[in-house]
Amino acid sequence: MKSFGRLFAASLLLTVSIFCPAGAAYITTTVDRDSFYVGDPVALSITLIVPPKASVLAPPFDKGDRKIVVKSVTPFKTERKSSDSLRYAVVFTSYTVEPCTLAALAFVVTTQARAETLYSAIKPLKVISLVSSDTAGIKDLKPPQSAGAAPLTWLYFLLFVLFLLAGVWLTKRYAHKKIERSAPPPKAPFEEALEALALLDARQLIIKGLFREHVFILSDIFKRYIERRFGVNAAEFTTSEMLDWIQSSALPPAPRKSGEWFFKTTDPIKFAKMVPERDIAEQLGREVRAFLDQTHTQEPSAAVAAEGPLSPQAKGGSHAV
Repeated sequence: MKSFGRLFAASLLLTVSIFCPAGAAYITTTVDRDSFYVGDPVALSITLIVPPKASVLAPPFDKGDRKIVVKSVTPFKTERKSSDSLRYAVVFTSYTVEPCTLAALAFVVTTQARAETLYSAIKPLKVISLVSSDTAGIKDLKPPQSAGAAPLTWLYFLLFVLFLLAGVWLTKRYAHKKIERSAPPPKAPFEEALEALALLDARQLIIKGLFREHVFILSDIFKRYIERRFGVNAAEFTTSEMLDWIQSSALPPAPRKSGEWFFKTTDPIKFAKMVPERDIAEQLGREVRAFLDQTHTQEPSAAVAAEGPLSPQAKGGSHAV
């Protein structure tokens, strides 16, 4: 019966595609069976014959009867001179022993001349239960019997575990809050930068010949100070953005000159892999210290131009400094 139904649908589709006038659109709907057992896959085939080069907007296949569960949807397309054939192979099932219906699905076919909507056929289906009604009369089959009150040992054990976990959680929470209350306040930007420079000098990277590594760490310390001291996102600035900020700020001439020289000098060292001379590497550290000494007592708002600090999105640059 299944093969006969598929053969009939194919013959009908071939007849429609041959004898129907050009430019018309048609739709056929076939299901391999009208009744099935719970969970069995059912094949649905929806075929559209449309004019050549027409576009078809298919609907969501799982928005119909909620008792129907769509497993898969596979589209197929065949192009001919006189018409195009689109077939949607849908596999679905149902897990509810209730009659269900394949709702009409709307397909929008659009050509250069017009747009029309084709609807698939409505298919009522019957779902058969896997459990026979005869099982209700099995001899000596009895409902569940009561065996008395269940012991409370497991309940007591569960409550004990819950109280234990709650105690551990509360202990950690209050201990964490106590640590947060006793945490010292953050250091001032100037003090933090000086300590970082002292640690950098203690590593003696210049004496070891690691000039580029020294410059990278020194640049991070400098940017960290500028970011905290003047409230700008210096860590994300490119070299050109950093120079623009320095030039547009209200910094005094001396620290402005130190900052400009520092970032212009470190850019090729960091991004062109240029190895600096030892005296240049030492001079970079002195310029950073001079900038700190000249700006740590200055009001932060006085070092920012009227239009405010630059952001990394405001201007483009060649490198992130």
